[in-house]
Amino acid sequence: MRKLKSSISFVCVLLLFTFAAPLTANADVVWGNEFDSRNREVIVQVERTFYVNSMDELRPEYNNAFYTRNREHILNLARTFIAHGDNDYVSVKDAPDLQNEITRLEKGESIFMYYSCLYDGEFWGFMSIPDSSPAEFGWVRLSELLVLYDYVAFIEDNIDYLFHYYNVNEIESVIAWQWPGSGVPLWTVIGADLGMHNIDYFYRDADGRVWGFIRYLYGGGNIWLCLSDPVNPDIPAFNPAPAPAIWISDTVHTDIATINNPGGVTIAVALVAGLVLLSTSLIFIFWKPKKRDNN
Repeated sequence: MRKLKSSISFVCVLLLFTFAAPLTANADVVWGNEFDSRNREVIVQVERTFYVNSMDELRPEYNNAFYTRNREHILNLARTFIAHGDNDYVSVKDAPDLQNEITRLEKGESIFMYYSCLYDGEFWGFMSIPDSSPAEFGWVRLSELLVLYDYVAFIEDNIDYLFHYYNVNEIESVIAWQWPGSGVPLWTVIGADLGMHNIDYFYRDADGRVWGFIRYLYGGGNIWLCLSDPVNPDIPAFNPAPAPAIWISDTVHTDIATINNPGGVTIAVALVAGLVLLSTSLIFIFWKPKKRDNN
């Protein structure tokens, strides 16, 4: 009986190590929050540009299986790109892990990218397919696109010159701009009452004008306002848009290909089954019931 108890204890310990060890060794694969914990210092370093993903909690659902399956590892992008591959077109895929081409973007065509992800070492952008009804969505390699200059690029270029306080309580009407010095006014908001809104960043240009960046204002968002001259549509273009550029990620992405590895799961299951079979065999080898002596 003692040998039986010892054998059972041996099996339990063996199974405990079998299941616990993979969870400890590959925590970032099994538990997604472990990736954030181990890389918290890196994430904090790029927090100053986290505004790019600030609306993530409002993310809607999309009719795309890859997006739905990997949503927690897909980051908000919300920027406009133009197709710029080696060919006259750029292929749009149903998913980064599939080869099928569902449509093409002609070279020079502009497209809005909702999200980005990292798959097998490459960055991909998530887009709505133009003129599709009902709406369809696809994925494009971001290395085949160029990003247009916008409010994100302006903040990245001027992060060291931004400040966080300026009195805006008396401003009622204001013109929206893509960024300070863009030269192209977007629209005018009358009765804005800016004192009731949260302005994230302030910027002072070379001529002393103070500008404010606001995420949302009466149906529009991610815009700059000239607080020193709020309703002047003729502010000169002292900072015109440069040529489209290669997009470089400044946020931490998890490579989805490393966490969606069904082969690894199959091997783990096979190992567990093998160890269970081995343990059962050991029980029969080391524990043999004593035969009764009929005499």
